[in-house]
Amino acid sequence: MTNKKFISRLLEEVKLRWPVPTAPRKGLSLLEHGGVMVLMRTHTQRQAENSILSLAAAYEDWNEVRVSQVQEIARHLDKPAARKGATAEERRLQGARMLKDYLHEVFQKTHGLDLEFLREDLAVGAKAMTQMPIMGMTTGSYLLWLANDEQVPVHLAMMKFLDRLGLIGRTTSVAKAKVSVAPLVPDGKGLEFTTVLHEALELWTDPDQPIFEDVAVLRETPYGTKAFQERRNMLARQETQRKRDEERRKQAIKKEAELRKKEEDRARKKAEGLAKRRAREVEKRRRADERKAKAEAKKLALAKAAKKKIADKAKAAVAAKKAAEKAKIAEAKKKAAAKERAIVAKKKAAAAKKVAAAKKAAAAKKAAAAKKKATAAKKKASARKKPVAAKKKPATSKKKAATKKKAGTSKKKSSTSKKKASSAKKRPAAAKKKSATSKKKAGSAKKKPAARSAKKKAAKRRPVARKTARRRAR
Repeated sequence: MTNKKFISRLLEEVKLRWPVPTAPRKGLSLLEHGGVMVLMRTHTQRQAENSILSLAAAYEDWNEVRVSQVQEIARHLDKPAARKGATAEERRLQGARMLKDYLHEVFQKTHGLDLEFLREDLAVGAKAMTQMPIMGMTTGSYLLWLANDEQVPVHLAMMKFLDRLGLIGRTTSVAKAKVSVAPLVPDGKGLEFTTVLHEALELWTDPDQPIFEDVAVLRETPYGTKAFQERRNMLARQETQRKRDEERRKQAIKKEAELRKKEEDRARKKAEGLAKRRAREVEKRRRADERKAKAEAKKLALAKAAKKKIADKAKAAVAAKKAAEKAKIAEAKKKAAAKERAIVAKKKAAAAKKVAAAKKAAAAKKAAAAKKKATAAKKKASARKKPVAAKKKPATSKKKAATKKKAGTSKKKSSTSKKKASSAKKRPAAAKKKSATSKKKAGSAKKKPAARSAKKKAAKRRPVARKTARRRAR
């Protein structure tokens, strides 16, 4: 088979896991082209490109997208169609999660979010692509193809793979390898050749389903035949080993079951022997218990009779105590009532004395006031009579009489002013007496509540005495 025929069959038989853009979108960086390919796993190419543009417009940079929540990223993604039992919203969240993982992986491997270094050194870029499982070799080869001005990227891993397939000669020169690879690339299918070759390179060592098991053209090569046979032998060894392990496991289970059965038989026999012994011991104990029960019944009967006598005596003593306590309580109540009545009578007598004293003081004040008024009236009457007698005297003595009257009136005024002052001095004394009487009344009023509180306390003590009497009776 010629190399060109092999390549054409390889391009037909290898099916890519994820779609590849038909043409690159202009104006996007290599990192954004990788994001488009990641989103194309759940979206169409147009939806993926629009989603990348909306994210670039909504966030300042891709690092902010990397540290955002998946739900926030999903809001800026186009809504894909539902497929394979997943709703549109679930597929959008899945795309947002893969995009976030892709950005995080690029940041960890390159210590940044810029893949433009691929344009400068394809060898370094190819080595970095092998260390990014989320991106994958297919997506990485697409970025290498873009970085190489849309030409097939040739690197060491690709050269080794083509050499093992027998498509090119063994060499370590990238320039010589490019010359050997150029005739293998079909016209206008450089991107397809790149992605298919890297898909085969990535899935060649897949532990679950290597690509040479599904692609017949790869098994026709010596390298593929050898790998296929080695895998068959490995699977056969694993199967035989699995069968051996299964047989060993079954034998171990069987032995364990036999041992368990023997142990169960031993335990059963032992349990039967123990059961017989226990039955004999139980019978002995039962007979001994019956004898003990009869003896204890006799003792209990005698003890009950003795207890009954003691209880009757105790009841009689309690009844006598209750009667004595009731008599004491009744006598105490009578004494307390008599004391309360005596206290109330004393308080009433004291209050009556205070009221009588207050009435006497008021009557004395009224009598003193009446006397003062009478003396004042007499003085006024005598003062009015003296000027009439003075008119009968001769004219010569009018001036003397006038002077005498003035002197007399001044003396009377001074005497009346002295009397008023004395009465004013006495009034405070009367006021003091009133205040004293009012204080006595207030004292009596205060003593009355005290008497009431004493009654209340006595009333409260009565139920307590009754309760104590009841408890003693019990």
